Amino acid sequence: MNLGKPLPPSKPKPPDKQEVDLVIRNWNQRLPKYKGMLESKPYELREDEDSGWYWKQSTTTYVSKKGENVNTKKAAALITALLIGRALNATKVSGIMSYSQLATDLRAGAISLADWQQGMRSLISMSQETGILTANGGVEFMTQSDWSYLTDQINKQYEYLDKFASDIEANPTKWLNGRLDNRMRLYQESAYSAYQNDLRREAKLNGMDEERRVLGAADHCPGCLEQSSLGWQPIGTLDEIGDEECNQNCHCEFEYRNSADTGKEDNGE
Repeated sequence: MNLGKPLPPSKPKPPDKQEVDLVIRNWNQRLPKYKGMLESKPYELREDEDSGWYWKQSTTTYVSKKGENVNTKKAAALITALLIGRALNATKVSGIMSYSQLATDLRAGAISLADWQQGMRSLISMSQETGILTANGGVEFMTQSDWSYLTDQINKQYEYLDKFASDIEANPTKWLNGRLDNRMRLYQESAYSAYQNDLRREAKLNGMDEERRVLGAADHCPGCLEQSSLGWQPIGTLDEIGDEECNQNCHCEFEYRNSADTGKEDNGE
């Protein structure tokens, strides 16, 4: 099968307003109960702003005008519901072909390898943007540093994808079967690790200096079990979510604390 050549390596630029609007529109359409969450206003202005959702930075919690709270566990569950599934997501997003359709069309020879790769880049960008926007409280709370971090994370996923596209070109028979779906699912599920790893980054910026890995509701690989057994460690020293054998299938999370506050609690203060 002649799939053509893959795209040359490309470094992504920070997402523009149109791309961010697409992420927000996708969220609002597919999670109508949480419409407007990624457009939250500061919690301190809840009496003055006519907004459906507010971001409480001190507890990394979204609070709705009706009083509903969305903490980090709930937000992670929403990302999973929106972007992730055991089967490849078949939902087309505002003109972006779905993972499922990309896989089907590449196997059938209906699209070239370059077309498949471009579609994957668009889906990867959307997944990473959704995860990191959600971790930061929505678009209003993103700083220049946050946008740079997001761009770096997208670039990392692009590098993995470029290598994968070269592998397909070199041996299409090996990949154009169920193995393609299994590998593509890792990119689909990267939204969860993007969310969790940016929460970690924000915790460090907000003065947390210790972390521990908490196992998620899933089968656990040896690496995750070992990391969890280490208990509290200096923040940034444990492996990132997605670095163990289970890769992007990981459903672990981190808990954070400030060691100075822990000492006060131990002394009864």
